[in-house]
Amino acid sequence: MLAENNRIILVDDNEDDLKRLSSIFAERGIGCRAFQYDGITFPDEPLTGVRMVFMDVNLANSGDTNSQFAFLVDALQKYVSKENYFVLVFWTTHVGDIEDFKAFVNRDAAAEEVPKPMLVVPLDKAQFVDDQNALEDKLSQIFEERLVKCLLSFDEDIQKAANKCLTDIVKLAPFDDNWGDNMHFETNVRNLFTKIAIEYSGLQPAKENPDKAIKEVIAPSFLYDLIELNQNTWQTFLGMSAKTDDELKQINFIGVNTPAKLNTILNIDPSTEDAQARGSVRKMKMDEDGKSYFQNTFAVSVEDFIKTKMVSVTDESFVNEATIIAVEISAACDYSNNKPRLHRYMLGIMSKRSDFDNHVSKGRTKQIGDHLLIVPFDFIYNGEVYNMVFNLNYTFSEEATEVFGTLGDKIFGLKSEFMNSISNCFAQHISRIGYAFFK
Repeated sequence: MLAENNRIILVDDNEDDLKRLSSIFAERGIGCRAFQYDGITFPDEPLTGVRMVFMDVNLANSGDTNSQFAFLVDALQKYVSKENYFVLVFWTTHVGDIEDFKAFVNRDAAAEEVPKPMLVVPLDKAQFVDDQNALEDKLSQIFEERLVKCLLSFDEDIQKAANKCLTDIVKLAPFDDNWGDNMHFETNVRNLFTKIAIEYSGLQPAKENPDKAIKEVIAPSFLYDLIELNQNTWQTFLGMSAKTDDELKQINFIGVNTPAKLNTILNIDPSTEDAQARGSVRKMKMDEDGKSYFQNTFAVSVEDFIKTKMVSVTDESFVNEATIIAVEISAACDYSNNKPRLHRYMLGIMSKRSDFDNHVSKGRTKQIGDHLLIVPFDFIYNGEVYNMVFNLNYTFSEEATEVFGTLGDKIFGLKSEFMNSISNCFAQHISRIGYAFFK
């Protein structure tokens, strides 16, 4: 089915004005969704993918300004998801209304619950309806705002690249049907993408999840098409060429835990399904039986493992706060082809960054040995910032040891790019060549 186009929405309580305004967009080939406000009927969920909102300031014809502003806040929350970045265009002949409405929203402690536009613009509805050329002029002005132009242009670039990528691949399927027929074409497209999924992911993984296989194989082509658009959207907006190297080096991330949040987006798979998938990170059950199995298998207690094999602690309380984890590190090719394999796990620990910073001697930890794989980034788990450290010397499989029974639930996964890095470190570690020589 065709996805809803929520990029431009119109909200007005006057049906006649709404029809006239919608027709102006339609005549220029600009798709939009029109909603007649009645204070009762709203979308089931706030709309996503919204980029521009045209909204009448006087939705409820209330004489009380505060009441009217309250209706506007409610309408924004009902029509627009907080996840959108959008331009809000208010129909009004009084520019002062905009500043008054901003003050009304910002004075409330719940202001963060109101979808926040990246730009608020006043527009004279009468001029817009009476002079149709005013729409094009006003939209041009809005789109020339640097932030708006950058984000909306890049949004369009992504859609163009996705469309080109899919079109180029679909064109590989022969379309030799008579005009108006598609029986052969449908079969050819089905076979083409089936073969693509199997060749990329292996037969069984493709059979179990063809959507994942198709998306993964198309991603590099999509990235290439996006780069080949050769737009200078970000170059214009960032203005890096006008800054010195020293000025650029002084720029830092703004916001609470932004690097950790970025790392989570790029490297952490939040799914808790398929606990035996490559890259699955699972908590170890450290009850009395679990601790006993652990010591029997690795000849070290849980406490000493943390203190001497993983980190050098300056405070014993860290041992109680750290969580022992295991990551599934079986070969990528075996996993992709769904071959029978031992589910090999590597042991590590996970701790809150604050605990790590306060109770771990980083210098002494690095001296423990090159068998430590200290994950080079922070990430977010359960709303807090965490670190991970793995020990390349401590691995096990479910068939080899009783400790496998202490594996708990999957808490998240590591994405394939970072898992490939871990696998590379592990392979280099176990294949180190030792030799003797004399002088």
